[in-house]
Amino acid sequence: MKEPIVSVVIGSYNCEKFIRETVASVIDQTFTDWELIIVDDCSTDNTRGIINDIRDDRIRLIKLDANSGRPAVPRNVGIRNACGRYIAFLDHDDLWLPGKLEKQVDFLERNREFFWLYAKCIVQRNGEQLDISPHKPTTGFIFKDLFQRFNLIGFPTVIMRNRKESNQYFFDEDKRMSAVEDYALWLAMAEREKVFCLDEPLAIYRVHSAGLSGGAFSHFRKCRFVLDKFSPRASRAMRFRAYFNFYANLALVGVLVTLIRIKHRFAVPLIRMIYKNYGK
Repeated sequence: MKEPIVSVVIGSYNCEKFIRETVASVIDQTFTDWELIIVDDCSTDNTRGIINDIRDDRIRLIKLDANSGRPAVPRNVGIRNACGRYIAFLDHDDLWLPGKLEKQVDFLERNREFFWLYAKCIVQRNGEQLDISPHKPTTGFIFKDLFQRFNLIGFPTVIMRNRKESNQYFFDEDKRMSAVEDYALWLAMAEREKVFCLDEPLAIYRVHSAGLSGGAFSHFRKCRFVLDKFSPRASRAMRFRAYFNFYANLALVGVLVTLIRIKHRFAVPLIRMIYKNYGK
């Protein structure tokens, strides 16, 4: 059987409300030489039933034996099972625009010096566009910018070359980095690998208000853990700027959570400000 050019990796867990639309955004790609590996982390809703109802021979569903409790594990299973020349990532509730894979594969085929690639991302909340990020895309060896500006790379926009276990990159499965393991992986790759940003939106990142208000402070604690982990590799000036930005945005999130809870009209404008400042 001919190996696909792109392996798409989706980790799924209790996403029956979103997974059909997410998979459809892969099926609707103008580039068709792909396989879709969905690794289900023991969903308890109808997620697997919906996936099994989608008739496409390019889709593979892998069910974990036990719930891992963190996105890194199913994502790594997907990477280890990837047969394609390239690996592209997508969350179970996000979407791709139709030309995403075609444009990224074309670039990587013509520019061998770049190991990975990302693009701009439309940020939505309840169907309303909040932002298009990052505002200032950066290209090349971007460890400094990524460390200082936090996670400016939208997860559903990333595609990387598949080294098939030889010096391959994987997500850190440390539970302290659960939900921010993508940031840690981007930093690890940014230290050694050249990246390019396509300066146009190719994906949609959907923000859910419940997750933002309920888990915001936990998310920042985890980001702080990632910063601490990579701090020894940064200069003193880089560390100062990174931690200053971290605490400034933490204060903004505290105000935002309060406004969301009281349903204040300034909540959405402040979300836009945070995404602009935070780099995503």
